[in-house]
Amino acid sequence: MPAASGALPHLLFLTGKLAEKNLARVLAEMAPRPFTYEVRALGITVAALITVEFIQRRLKDLTGFDRVILPGRCRGDLHALEAHFGLPFERGPEELKDLPAHFGTRAKARSLDAHDILIFGEIVDAPHVSVDAVLARAARYRADGADVIDVGCLPDVPFPALAAMVRALKDAGYRVSVDSLREEDLVEGAKAGADYLFSLTEDTLWIAEEYPVTPILIGREAASGDPLALDLLMETARWLGIGIVTLMHTIDPEAVILGGAMLFGGEEAPVGRAFIERVRAEVKRRTFPLLAAKTLIRFASLAGDAGSIGAAGLARLEHRRGRP
Repeated sequence: MPAASGALPHLLFLTGKLAEKNLARVLAEMAPRPFTYEVRALGITVAALITVEFIQRRLKDLTGFDRVILPGRCRGDLHALEAHFGLPFERGPEELKDLPAHFGTRAKARSLDAHDILIFGEIVDAPHVSVDAVLARAARYRADGADVIDVGCLPDVPFPALAAMVRALKDAGYRVSVDSLREEDLVEGAKAGADYLFSLTEDTLWIAEEYPVTPILIGREAASGDPLALDLLMETARWLGIGIVTLMHTIDPEAVILGGAMLFGGEEAPVGRAFIERVRAEVKRRTFPLLAAKTLIRFASLAGDAGSIGAAGLARLEHRRGRP
């Protein structure tokens, strides 16, 4: 039954399990909000995988609603839904953050000015970006609340501009960190004036003793029992598990292999074992039992050398094929 004259329309928002809490939060913080609403998760993890046929099978009891709002990435014929249920159906925006603007209102303003932690803004593709482009991106990151600009190196990708990039950021007044699994990158970043270094191992800890940098040793601190480091590690594992579920529902891999900075000593180490068990538990909690049971999640047996060995193997294969 449509809303009575003068009454706010009553909307039903459909979503998946992963987005349910965030959708509810965004709606609750909208001001003004020109409607009343209910949020309903349809028993699927990822909202983008909801189909018209799935909605027709699973959606029940629309008494009292004036309109149904679907996730923006939900594809299919809305006219078929309207004919089936006798109500208007509408796609929302693809991103939750755009929902207030979709309804002509605004989201709750958030300030990052008051915080007692350092916020790192990472340039994840730094080896492929010019120094000028990194400076422009750093300015945006700082405007968004970042305290430190993190220069992210890539495995087996040459980075001749690393020192120049760190120096340019320092000259512009930024605090800078460098994140790399390569000792050469960490040394070069430290020499250029980086304030922090990520991904140090037992073999590269000497760099923090040789140069005036602060090592970020979350894995090591967690292994020593630091409660904050353990919390950060488990929270990282939780979000990684959520990401793996999305991957599983998208491409259905036989296995997900964690390597690089995600090893934490492997399953032989207590911290590594706790980390991967937390990842597996999150996956099991959020996906279908059959899918969770058949998908292998484990650490890379080649540890931090996996990328280099894989690249060498690919080069060997290409050579055998007679390619230059």
